[in-house]
Amino acid sequence: MSSFQHSTVPVVHTIHADHIPCASNLHPTYSNTPQSVKETSNIDPSLVQDVAVGNVLRPSSAYMARSAVLAAGFPSSTAASIVNRFCSSGLLAIQQISTAISCGVIDVGIAAGVESMSTNADGGAPDNPSLSEAILSHPIAKDNVMPMGWTSENVAGDFNVSRKAMDDFAAKSFQKAEKAQKEGWTVDEIAPVSTSFTDPKTKEKRDIVVDRDEGIRANTTAEGLSKVRAAFPQWAPSHTTGGNASQITDGAAAVLLMKRSTAERLGQKIFGKFVQASIVGVKPLLVLGRGRPYLKFWRRLVSRRRMSTYTRLMRHLQVSAYGV
Repeated sequence: MSSFQHSTVPVVHTIHADHIPCASNLHPTYSNTPQSVKETSNIDPSLVQDVAVGNVLRPSSAYMARSAVLAAGFPSSTAASIVNRFCSSGLLAIQQISTAISCGVIDVGIAAGVESMSTNADGGAPDNPSLSEAILSHPIAKDNVMPMGWTSENVAGDFNVSRKAMDDFAAKSFQKAEKAQKEGWTVDEIAPVSTSFTDPKTKEKRDIVVDRDEGIRANTTAEGLSKVRAAFPQWAPSHTTGGNASQITDGAAAVLLMKRSTAERLGQKIFGKFVQASIVGVKPLLVLGRGRPYLKFWRRLVSRRRMSTYTRLMRHLQVSAYGV
């Protein structure tokens, strides 16, 4: 669980893309992400000292990150690394770069999150035979092999989240996203990706440009979602479906980070600020994160920032929850 609020380290650029076909071993989301930051911000590549990329599924991801940074036109003096904290890996990348700037290790850096689920299936935890007896016999550690679908059902069951509530929430989410897309709210946040696509039916190969989120399902209703079968019938209460859960997707996002004084000196537009981060884990059985760990998390932030009220905290809090 990680949190990011206002700070002296501005975020000056973001990009996002979805469902991107892969024409080579270097997936377009890798190569396009740092290149788009460079081009949109017009930053001198030699000023960027480090790039941290959050990634979970890609084998040899450190090689891919470094190759992508070099291919994007950054000099060999620009370092690159991979961070992995599952669903909050992108936020961990921001925390790592921001901390490095705050400590004086670097002056300018890029934090990114990149994932291609279409080319890198989530195999989950290793098979039990490959785990040590110390893990398998531990009352909590043994549960860390549970797949996400199972933990989703655990949360739904333990906190009485009904199928209807999940479908209603998902439908409203789709409707809001559809409205935002049709009205062009996110156009300036998306960096188009040029790639090649081979039609699985006709085998025809053609060049395409991906310039909009493809995970948004138009005309989605709660009634329609209620007809979708359960994705995990083997686990009670079986409320998670392909309609009310996040889809298999490809995507990327990145931010350019530096101190305010540096941004002003370089003429970079300031879009946001990083203030602080705090981390707390949750039990593997509730890996999606709910309950008492959040209270511990909030108290840490309140004590550090001396925030006087819960309302003030909630106004600024942005949370990515994945217990590790």
